[in-house]
Amino acid sequence: MATATTPGRPPFPPFTRDSAMQKVRLAEDAWNTRDPAKVALAYTIDSRWRNRSEFINGRNEVIAFLSRKWAKERDYRLIKELWAFAGNRIAVRFAYEWRDDSDHWHRSYGNENWEFSDDGLMASRFASINDIPILESERKYHWALGVGSMVGTKATARTSANQAQAEDSLPEVAATRSILRVFNSAFSQLRVLALTRTNPLPSTSPCIHLGHRHRR
Repeated sequence: MATATTPGRPPFPPFTRDSAMQKVRLAEDAWNTRDPAKVALAYTIDSRWRNRSEFINGRNEVIAFLSRKWAKERDYRLIKELWAFAGNRIAVRFAYEWRDDSDHWHRSYGNENWEFSDDGLMASRFASINDIPILESERKYHWALGVGSMVGTKATARTSANQAQAEDSLPEVAATRSILRVFNSAFSQLRVLALTRTNPLPSTSPCIHLGHRHRR
């Protein structure tokens, strides 16, 4: 349940496609503010994270982590996209661009698994991220700092139809959606190949991942 100091965050689980997409957009908008204290309020007091190789426990550690992150990752701009959902879980893929203290630009690609409490606060977040260096001329995200990729449009007002249309109208976002699809397709193929070689599953065995079965 939500506490007196931390109200619940709709939409609440179990998620539908539209409510899961809304949750993703709200998270995208919040992270683009680069405000650690504000972002942390979307997570439970005892939230558990794995971000890359770092393990984070509790909201205070979340705030400390995000403060370090955005001190390092300057001019941070992020997009997130719904990948899958079931019950109180959502899987997301994302990409963001940032500049380091030597003025070198990077683009980071990643996947997140989220699990929510009944009050809509995120209880678990597990993120795997890879970075690539880019030239400043290769940047794709140019919207104003502090807002989401939808240029400040409130996530609560978006539907799945107008969201897709609006995002595709932004060249830098549409291009990155395409890159993300290629990246995740390649990642999925490598993962299936690795599982087949090291720990093959019987053709009837379920893959415990957001309620889907492993396809062979």
